Formats: sequence, C-alpha cells, structure tokens
Amino acid sequence: MLFAAVLALTTIATDATAVAVADTPPGRFALQPGITLGTGGVGDSLLPPAEQTRRAVARLHDHPRGDALNHLADAGKHPVITDARSPRFADASVQAYTPVTWEECAGHTYDNEENSYWYRDKFNFCRFEAFKVTYRELQNGTLVEVGHTNFVLGLKATAVDRQNAVSFDMRMGNFADDGKTYKEWPLSIQLSCDNADPSRTSTCTEPNGPTVYRNSVAFWQAAAGTDFSFTKTMTTTATSDTTYKAEMRGFLAAGLFIVLESPIEGPETTSSPSVLMRCDSAAYVTGSKCVAPDATSVLRFSASDPTLSESAQLIRDAQTDITLTKPGIAGKRVPGVLNGAPLHRLYSAYDFNNDIKASRRRVPKTCRLYWGPKYTVDSNGNARQCDEYPFATTYENAARVKTSTVFDYAVRAIKKEHNETAGRIYGTWLGYDHILDGDPFYVEIVP
Repeated sequence: MLFAAVLALTTIATDATAVAVADTPPGRFALQPGITLGTGGVGDSLLPPAEQTRRAVARLHDHPRGDALNHLADAGKHPVITDARSPRFADASVQAYTPVTWEECAGHTYDNEENSYWYRDKFNFCRFEAFKVTYRELQNGTLVEVGHTNFVLGLKATAVDRQNAVSFDMRMGNFADDGKTYKEWPLSIQLSCDNADPSRTSTCTEPNGPTVYRNSVAFWQAAAGTDFSFTKTMTTTATSDTTYKAEMRGFLAAGLFIVLESPIEGPETTSSPSVLMRCDSAAYVTGSKCVAPDATSVLRFSASDPTLSESAQLIRDAQTDITLTKPGIAGKRVPGVLNGAPLHRLYSAYDFNNDIKASRRRVPKTCRLYWGPKYTVDSNGNARQCDEYPFATTYENAARVKTSTVFDYAVRAIKKEHNETAGRIYGTWLGYDHILDGDPFYVEIVP
C-alpha cells in the first residue's frame, strides 16, 4: 500500500480558552479561511510540486511595492501606542523596548489579510497560523484520505537594538492527530527574507545559526513549545532617491516557507503571509535600524497629567472643538486624530524652506494677537509660553497649513513648564520610535 501527504492551511475557529500554543496561555487563533495549498480542486488529485512552490512563493511576495511602501502606515490600520507617562521618559536607563513574548502574542486574532500579524510596537510583531497535514494512501489506484496531523505554528520577531538585524523565534503547538498517520516524514521550515522593492537594493543574510530546520513530523510534535530561532541581518544601499539617499532606506519581506517531503508525490509546499520591514542608517533616530513599516506610531498624553496637562488640554481641544483654541475658526480641524489624517514628521535637515522657524515665528504672533504682548507672564507672575498644535516639526505646522483646506492650527498661552515637558517627551519619542522624516504619526489624549 502506498501513501502520500498534503500540507494545507486550514480554518480553525476557537474561543478564547480552546486553543493555546504549547507552554503559552490560551489565545485566539480564529483564523479566517486561508489559501489551501498542496491539494487540487478536482477529486483527489494533487497540485504538481512546481505549482505548489509557485503559489507559496507568490504568497510570500504578495505585498505592496514601489512608492506604496512609503505610505503603509498612513492609514493607521496598526496603531502602536506609547504613553507619555512611561518610565523611560523620566529615566534614560529604562529599556525603551523589550522583546515581545508568546503570552502577549496569544491574546490576538489572526487572519490572512489585514490582521495577518499583530504589532506590539514598531520593533516587535508576531503571528499564529493553523496548518494541517493530510495523509493519503494509494488504494486500488486511488489516493484515499486516511488521517491528519493538525498544529498551530507561531512566529514572533524583535528588531535588535541599534542594529540592522531582526531576531525571529518559531514555535509549534496544539498538535492533534486523527486517523492513520505517517509522522516519520520530514517537515522543513525556512524563514524566507527577500528584497521587497525592486527599485532598491536590499539583502538578507543569516550571520549565525541555521537557515532551515528539517525534522520529522514526530520530532516537531515532541518539541511542541520549544523555540527555534533565526536571525536576519538586513543590508540596504544608497538609492536614486535624492532626498533620503544618505539614509539608505530599504524594504524587505520575511515569511515562513514550509515543505513536507512525501515519498510518493514529492515535496508538498506552502508558506505564511510575509511581513514587511524597513531598514535604514538614519543617524537622527535611535532604537533598532529596522522597523515594521505597517505600524503607525501614536503618542498618548493624559489631560490630567500634572506635569503637562495644559499642553494635553490644548491638543484635546484642537482635536475635538477647535473653537476653544485660537484662531479657533469654526468648521476647521487639525490632523493627527486616530482614524483620521495623520501628522508627518518634518526633520530639520529636510526643512529646505525653513518652515519650522516660520511656524515658530507665526505661533507667538498669534498668541500676542489674542492675549496681548504680555501673554508670557500670568497674573501671578508665572512664566507662560505659546503652545501650538500641530507641532512645529511636522509637515502640517502653522507655517505650512493651507487655509484653503479644512485644516488649521491651534495655539494657547500655557504654563512654561507644561509646554517644555510635553515638548521634551515628544522630541525624545520621535527618536525612540524611530520616526523618520515624512513618517506618519498620531497624538491621542486620554483623561
């Protein structure tokens, strides 16, 4: 009796307590219908190995290209929030970002579309995916399905601090067999990593460790809950882009490539959705040199924070009712509100028209217009400053705003200490969160 196997993505619908990758807390892996690879649509016939491979490679390369890569975060589909009350803003010794854990990853739902990965921040992301190995026997000249091995495969990644490298961990769990199995067959898992933008030159290499893990299905089942690691060093080169040429921004795509070696049908191949990474050599930001370009940075201030409440309240009023601010024109609004138009960082080296200085001249003029020339001191003799939103170091600042549109800017005379504290946190955060010139971001105000 001959036998064969099919490796296929499948749909697993679970509640929050039903599924957990081995050695992790329960999570939600209610996967949407995936692409079934390794099986044909006619009877029991199988897709030829070459077609399986073509489809698997196509799935890994199914991502935006060209200029669209520079605008992945504009829609804010994957917001990652940094709270201004975080200890790292008060203590430089506090680590900015720690590696994501399986426990954090397990609490999210994944599909094969917009939610194919969960981003804890711009440096950490993960995914769970359900797979099924279908075993078949050749009975009287017909391939007959006789059993299955189901499992969940997890992948998590952390961009290495101050390096152009990303560390990946892969783990299997939730194995379940039914029927007759042939688990001695080899199952190989490789982390594919390729240049994602043909207009640029970017490479992915493995500085140490294996490039592929090849073990039997039985081995993987016995090793459930064990981490297997890949490290990818991502190198970019200068491009024809005259604006950001020195930063050497490049885009790469990584995803798991999985092969089951069937003794009859040959290799059965599938892949997971790819995740995009942007790497650069910009010197004016910190953190890892590689980030997830799909994740949109969000800075959260609290309107009740006693160290900056007046600045936070200005932003809140500008975002919710601009008439409470100055100039306060009814019908106008400001960008930077979640689910709306984002702000974009304007770095001084790219401020070719001196718009930052122009904004900082216009803002105090507006305060003098509404609060008089002595707005810099309150009735108790305390120093005040003219605070503005959007920030001067954005492409939406007071000098750049187009009054012919629905957008405007907002100012208010506030406590000097509040303005300076909020400004210091904002400036530090731009570096911590690796926000480059032109990158989108949002500002959120909570009570």
